[in-house]
Amino acid sequence: VPFAGHAIVIPAASCSAVDVQAAIDQASDGDTVQLPACANGTWTTDVTIPATKGIILQGMGAGATVIATGHKLWVDTSPTNAPMRITGITFQRTGMDMRIHMLGSATDWRIDHNTFDDAGFSGAYTIEVGVKGNENLDSYNYGVIDHNAFINRNNGTSVHVSWVRWGNV
Repeated sequence: VPFAGHAIVIPAASCSAVDVQAAIDQASDGDTVQLPACANGTWTTDVTIPATKGIILQGMGAGATVIATGHKLWVDTSPTNAPMRITGITFQRTGMDMRIHMLGSATDWRIDHNTFDDAGFSGAYTIEVGVKGNENLDSYNYGVIDHNAFINRNNGTSVHVSWVRWGNV
């Protein structure tokens, strides 16, 4: 058992949504959830990282950890937690709802070194950044999205930013 202030690595048993969610649920603020290499991990349900945890969700590298999904990765951020990071994963769209939702009010998250393969689906968002509902009208949610590949786009939006006060931009 780690003592206070020391993060640990929690391996997900597989790339399935159930196993990834179980590893996230086990993680504490500051921990890393490590996804294994998988050529065809499939998410048949949404995965959620709650506001109580600033974690690193780390694959074995884009192309090595491949998640096929038509579902969402919900990330609820908080400025009181460790920084949030998503890295080293290929997300392959299998339905219109595949996207990463960055919600909340943190200012130190990062999405990097991933591949987003939209498989030719039209008119969808890949990463959506915004505040949560109407509860934080004066809060901001921002971070860095860098070194990602967005491929097989078909009139979709790679990154969509919204804020309740200005509507969608």
